[in-house]
Amino acid sequence: MFQTAVHRFIFPCVTAFPTFSSRAKKSRRIDVTSDSIEHSDTSVTAILSSVTPPLPGDFDGVGDVDCDDIDAYAGNLGMTATGSLASLGLDEDGQVNENDAVIHIMTLVQTSNRQTGTFRGDLDCDGTVDVLGDAFILIGSLGNAVSTYTAGDINFDGVVDVLGDAFTLIANLGSTNDP
Repeated sequence: MFQTAVHRFIFPCVTAFPTFSSRAKKSRRIDVTSDSIEHSDTSVTAILSSVTPPLPGDFDGVGDVDCDDIDAYAGNLGMTATGSLASLGLDEDGQVNENDAVIHIMTLVQTSNRQTGTFRGDLDCDGTVDVLGDAFILIGSLGNAVSTYTAGDINFDGVVDVLGDAFTLIANLGSTNDP
């Protein structure tokens, strides 16, 4: 989802319309044409829109990088990281794989304690791998076929099990990114 900022500039009526550049992070040249102006007897109002790029890792487009975005990896592992899946390929090896999901979890996720990055097994994205939140989620799904990280499928194989998921959670139990 893109956010649009609108800026209004008023110029005296002229026969040649102005051209100007922005000195933001990326310079943009904006030409004011008859398609982007409102005419009046004494002035021309140009409405310029700048598009804010999406937040890296915000796969659901709601303006944050949270557990919902981790779930984008479920069902896409093994796919080629091109087209709509290109943003999932964080390790730039051309494939969507578990390593991409781990990079996402450890470097992009914004936790509820306002930190960036968390640990594998932090299923509720609160910044801590704990018993009361994460282990209970995993235990509740143990043995079930699930399709999301937030339901306990830490290794994205489609089932919550002891060897693949519980051991990963146990290995990180107590890990926290609390400052």
